[in-house]
Amino acid sequence: MEQSFEHIELFEAYLSNSLEDNNILAFEARLSYDQEFSDEFSRFKKLEEGIRQHYRKELKSKFNEIDKELENEIVSTPKSNIRKLYWVTSAVAASLIIGIFLFNFYKSESKYTELAQQYWPVEEGLPVKMSAKGIYDDAMNAYKQEQWQEAENLLLAINSDTASYFLGVINYQQKEFDKSVQCFKTISETSVWYEQSQYRLALAYLSLNKVDTAKKILKSLSETSPFKKDAELLLLELYSG
Repeated sequence: MEQSFEHIELFEAYLSNSLEDNNILAFEARLSYDQEFSDEFSRFKKLEEGIRQHYRKELKSKFNEIDKELENEIVSTPKSNIRKLYWVTSAVAASLIIGIFLFNFYKSESKYTELAQQYWPVEEGLPVKMSAKGIYDDAMNAYKQEQWQEAENLLLAINSDTASYFLGVINYQQKEFDKSVQCFKTISETSVWYEQSQYRLALAYLSLNKVDTAKKILKSLSETSPFKKDAELLLLELYSG
């Protein structure tokens, strides 16, 4: 995911000065032209700093406990095992730090995903014809039975904004938020599905923790759109949270 672990190793390497010179230049250049990447890096630094500050006392206490246990073990442990004991305790400490980071990261991500799902409108699907069979009928039958994979396969064979819209909905239902975004982004401004797609696009971005991008779309929808009221309410929650 884009606001996920995709760039964490890169961020860590940059902050620890372990990137090669050409990669450092590429990284800093991307910060200047890619706002989403820059925002993600800023959030990463804040999370990392927050972990250090918030859990400093807890970590210090834990390390003190480990030190005491280590001292006791050293008294009764042969020298050949002291090094092994050191690495074990170091691994425990590292696991604790990583666990704290992952807990906070997923907690933040889950908050926005849950909020997006609260505002996600139910899509009933197109009506299925009882007489002459339409090109969407088989896909809609599968869609209404929540047979997502079958519906997706059928819609992928149809090149239209309608198919792209429902593919976006299906991918979102399967928590494939990246794929959902790509589907909604292909829908043209002249399409009857455009405004619905834009609203759902904002929610998909929000589920990816790309809050600033979601806000921009919601602000546009809050001016003139059938989703004006929902967009305004969601923006209020995002700015107050």
